[in-house]
Amino acid sequence: MDAGLNFTALFCARRLAFAFAIVFLDQILSNQIYVSMFTTLGMASWHITYLPMMDRWNNFVYLFNELVLLVLTYYIFLFSGYLPTLEQKFMFGYVYLGVLAFSFVVNIGCMGAMTYLSIKKYLDLKQMRKDYRDE
Repeated sequence: MDAGLNFTALFCARRLAFAFAIVFLDQILSNQIYVSMFTTLGMASWHITYLPMMDRWNNFVYLFNELVLLVLTYYIFLFSGYLPTLEQKFMFGYVYLGVLAFSFVVNIGCMGAMTYLSIKKYLDLKQMRKDYRDE
């Protein structure tokens, strides 16, 4: 079976696991976090193994986002009662926002780079066609 079809099926199964965790584990926050961590870890390991996207940029962006999601899911444990003081929670909250902002900047940068390369490729192809017609 094609890796792209497997990716879609696994993505939907992960969303279904999230939904079941929210509905059936509504009183047990740590188990909801475990479901999120293990499904994210599973998707990241599957993605590393098969690289289902067509180009390197998309594979990098998806894997980067999965790993950021995994790190941020680990941080959720810190807000669920494991940190005793409010100051520590605020400090880790700022770190959480910093990781989130870094992820945002990397994603915007990758989208900009992919757009630039696509436009450059299009213009080069257009120039090659023009040169071919002129000969």
